[in-house]
Amino acid sequence: MMGRTTGGLRQGPPFSNPARLLALSFLGVIVLGTTLLMLPPATRDGQGADFLTALFTATSATCVTGLIVEDTGAYFSGFGQGVILAMIQVGALGIMTFSSFVALALGRRLGIRQRAALQEVMDQADAKSLVRLIGFILKMTFLVELVGAVVLALIWHRWYPDWGRAAYLGVFHSVSAFCNAGFSLFRDSLVGFKGDLGIVMTMSLLIILGGLGFPVTMELIQRDTLGRLFWRRRSPLSVHTKLVLIVTGGLLAAGMGWFLWLEWGNTLKGLPIGQKIMAAWFQSVTARTAGFNTVEIGALRGATLFLLMIWMFVGASPGGTGGGVKTTTLGILVLSVRAALRGREEVEAFGRALSPRLVYRAVSIAVVGTGLLGTFAALLLATQAGRPLGVAFEAVSAFGTVGLSTGATPYLTPLGRVLVVTLMFAGRLGPLTLTLAIRERAYEGARRLPSARVMTG
Repeated sequence: MMGRTTGGLRQGPPFSNPARLLALSFLGVIVLGTTLLMLPPATRDGQGADFLTALFTATSATCVTGLIVEDTGAYFSGFGQGVILAMIQVGALGIMTFSSFVALALGRRLGIRQRAALQEVMDQADAKSLVRLIGFILKMTFLVELVGAVVLALIWHRWYPDWGRAAYLGVFHSVSAFCNAGFSLFRDSLVGFKGDLGIVMTMSLLIILGGLGFPVTMELIQRDTLGRLFWRRRSPLSVHTKLVLIVTGGLLAAGMGWFLWLEWGNTLKGLPIGQKIMAAWFQSVTARTAGFNTVEIGALRGATLFLLMIWMFVGASPGGTGGGVKTTTLGILVLSVRAALRGREEVEAFGRALSPRLVYRAVSIAVVGTGLLGTFAALLLATQAGRPLGVAFEAVSAFGTVGLSTGATPYLTPLGRVLVVTLMFAGRLGPLTLTLAIRERAYEGARRLPSARVMTG
């Protein structure tokens, strides 16, 4: 049945909008996870989590955030932790990706609507590239998580002689790190292992691989790409991949340098130089969306917290497991400012012109994201007690789906928890997706209006 047209807008079937379908899919997983965590076997006391605790935890896991109101390892049972891990995995890769993989595995062809929806959500031009990307996502995810789990289990075996415990810790933290979720089975996250080079570097690599974005990693590991990269002078990498790698590398290096400078005589005081460097590196990596920590976040200086808030707002890269407004959005905004300062009408990147539509989208994401975050941060500041900077930090952490906390999360009021749940959901979907999900598509008719002059600056 065709959609009807009203007031110049085309109103299709309820699930014809890919962004809306994505939002409803995440919402469905959250509802299911909340129900499962409320069951008696989900908690160690056999009572099950109360509704608000279950809802908060399910949203945090599905939106790969990592904020918690109850200690994951102490409060939830093995069954509850398994539910959380499953929600992290499904939430990170996307429900639509999983359903498409199952359909392909069963030999069923994707329908026209499903294929079109996936192509729009994953930004793929044709069905062939879409199927190839879906296959790569599943293969890479489980391979990287498996290798990470084995390495972490071998390392943790030095701390925990029981192989079963070491393997369980390895699997849980490998999945949580690659999915940029930030959930840990240790009460203090990874503070107790800040001096272990193997754990710090393995977790860092898992977080970075998950946050780069699957299209980027797929391009990087292609044999012809690597071959031309080493044997030809001209780089074969796409503009998207170059932008992601440069912005990501810049944020990692700058974050590490600033953290070292700001915290040298504070949280890093008394540590050997090697551990200081590892701690600064790890917090620069994890602040972008992962949420693990090897130093006490509540003890950081105000300037450091403000720096981490900027990093959390930017987040990971498109097509990955992390949140935030994305590295490419920051890159495009910087390139736009450069073009404006040079008096150029076109925004250039690596010898190519970026379309005005792409620039408008980046500006829209940044503005909508800032508006959402500002609104919810103001509501939290008005309704929650505690240090204002700490409350604002929780809001940015929720929006960026990071999970770092100064310790204020368990003390949120019921209203505060509902506000953070909403912010985590909005942050995971992304400002642009959320905007598309609540409006109908308009006809894309070409229309030229008279020019207007507006003073700026």
